[in-house]
This record gives sequence, structure tokens and C-alpha cells, in this order.
Amino acid sequence: MADEFNAVLDSMREAPLREQVEGLSEVIEKMMIVIMSIPERVDTIIANLTSQINGLQMKVSNLESRIASGATGTPIASSSSSGGISMPGAPPPPPGALSLRPEAPANPISLRSSIMGELKELFKKRRALSE
Repeated sequence: MADEFNAVLDSMREAPLREQVEGLSEVIEKMMIVIMSIPERVDTIIANLTSQINGLQMKVSNLESRIASGATGTPIASSSSSGGISMPGAPPPPPGALSLRPEAPANPISLRSSIMGELKELFKKRRALSE
């Protein structure tokens, strides 16, 4: 990809100034589109990881409650296969204890999303003016 970028820059050096500016603006626009998609992808990955963590926390809580009630049919040694997270006979956390689950954002529209939306609108307007 770097070779392609260098080839574009080399070809633009011989072009008139207006074409150089338009070519660079297209390159910058494409870069901004890629850069603006990164936070959305990261948010998706974080949401997937959060759901997996919540599922694992529920499984650990279920195992802890089964161990605490003595209703488990498996030996205690095999129930510690959850990575050593739960201790046999460990008391449940107090009701006011801190949770590992992140709180949902109060406002679903974040500052980053609004800025990216404004940037997209500006790019659309610039594209419309150049056509």
C-alpha cells in the first residue's frame, strides 16, 4: 500500500497544482473514512468482549452458589477448572461491593460519535462542491 501511495505522489508531482490539491484531498478523505470507522469497530469488539465477560461472570456465580449450597455432584477439584477464579466455600460478595460490570453510558450519543457525524457531513458537502 505504501508503494501505491508513493506512486500516486510521484504522478502528482508533474500535475498542475489544482490536480495535486484535489488528489491529496481525495487521499486525506479516504484516510479519514478509515480512521472514522476504527472507533465503531472498537466499540463492537468491546461490546462482544463485555457480553463474553458477563456470561463468564454468570457461570462463575452459578458455580459459586452451587458450591456454597453443597448441591454440586462433581468433585470440588474439577469445579475449579474455571481458572482458579472461584474458591470453594468462598462467601458471596456483599450487596454493596463493587461490580466488575461496566455501567452503561448515560447518553448513548457520545461526543466522539457526534464529531464523526459532523466530519462525515463536511466531507459530503466538500464532495458535492467539487462535483
